[in-house]
Amino acid sequence: MTNNLAPLRLRFIAGLTDALIHLFLFTAFLFIAASQSDLAHFMMIFFIYLAIVTLNPLYYYQTIILTHFFGGSLGKLLTGLRVTSESGTRLSFKRVFFRQTIGYLFAGLVLGLGFFSISKDVHKQGWHDKAIGSLVVIHQPIWYVGVLVSAAYLVLSCYFGAFSYQKITTGPLSFPLMRIAKNLSAITQQNTGKQPAKTYIKINYKPVTHTYPQIKTY
Repeated sequence: MTNNLAPLRLRFIAGLTDALIHLFLFTAFLFIAASQSDLAHFMMIFFIYLAIVTLNPLYYYQTIILTHFFGGSLGKLLTGLRVTSESGTRLSFKRVFFRQTIGYLFAGLVLGLGFFSISKDVHKQGWHDKAIGSLVVIHQPIWYVGVLVSAAYLVLSCYFGAFSYQKITTGPLSFPLMRIAKNLSAITQQNTGKQPAKTYIKINYKPVTHTYPQIKTY
């Protein structure tokens, strides 16, 4: 079992894959929203993203559900890692819930020392693993799949982000979105007691001289 324990570098690849999956999902929705021709459809895509991701509790608990039933998050599964008990059995839902929530929060204290301790520990356990007695083992040596998937998600996220930025700043949505941003900025400044910045337009005025025809009198 000791030789089968996942080192810190593989667990880092798994965590990076999870993070890039979330980034890809955000940029994909942004890409779809920026491709719309009017503000109404843009806001519709925005609210769909809120409903599916931001305000959806299942989205935040998906790592708990996947770890309980399948032995790991998407990043761990793609990297070939599995989370088990110290005896090699599947963890109960309560232990997984504690590990993924309070355990992760506890391990992230003191600049993530609880995660970095994995590299020095004999059983490759972080603080969140020690708290519930879990191990992360190499189920299949397919770490390169996680690397390839992470690279693909990173490239797609950069493309979607660059395309969305170009569409939002130069496309038909640029004017209404800028107007909304200015209104929100003015409201924020009023709530904080600051006067909104005034914009002055400099006009170069040049006097115009008129020449009138001379009228001869006889």
